Amino acid sequence: MNVTNLTEQQFQYAIDNIDVGFVLWDNKQKLVSWNVQFLKFNPEFEGKLKKGMTFEELIRINSRGPIVNVSKEKRESWIQDRINEHQAETEVVFENKRSDGRWVRRFKKKLPDGSVIVMVTDITEIREQEETARLSKERYQNLVTNQQELITQFDADGTFIFVNQAYCQFVGKGEEQLLGHSLYDAVPENEIENLKEYFAAFSVDQPHNTIENKISRSDGELRIFEWSNSALFNEEDKIRENGIGAQIIRD
Repeated sequence: MNVTNLTEQQFQYAIDNIDVGFVLWDNKQKLVSWNVQFLKFNPEFEGKLKKGMTFEELIRINSRGPIVNVSKEKRESWIQDRINEHQAETEVVFENKRSDGRWVRRFKKKLPDGSVIVMVTDITEIREQEETARLSKERYQNLVTNQQELITQFDADGTFIFVNQAYCQFVGKGEEQLLGHSLYDAVPENEIENLKEYFAAFSVDQPHNTIENKISRSDGELRIFEWSNSALFNEEDKIRENGIGAQIIRD
């Protein structure tokens, strides 16, 4: 029995049964092995890969393939950039959206003996989830920012981390003047302690509550508000954020 061949077969079987594309280059930048997932990511290589071919030979095929398809004017500089990345001593992580609409992440690492491994992962689903979350946050931000009711969000110490336009207009300050500053700045001194006790009473079992108190308008006039607050808690059941809840002015 040829142990060397058996080991190579086992290695090939192992890399063919992982969910990421895998390529191994030796310390002379010559191709040693690859798996079936790598070919699925790069169909232009089907039938063209062979052991011993150089990285530059492979990347030139890649540059003309339907997935990358670099223009003739930019091809040589693109190829040189890929070669530089491949030769770099540091780890390289590169993400891009391909012409087929998929997002991929490439991870390259140079091993102590000079050989190089490259792993390719399909991150399309992750990127789509991120985009969905971004759009959801953007819609929410637009909603609360343009709402007529005063809306704020602040940390456990009462430091603002969000204020909407209505609140800024009421107190006569810009967002940059309020974020990072205390909500108690606009509260009459004789009401601050009562307000702090109100916030201290929030718990995981009672994360929502309302209170009435005054805040100063831009002209110095005190107006009474009914504040509806909601608290968010960390893993230790301590308040992480408080607020967001709508603040509705009472005439």
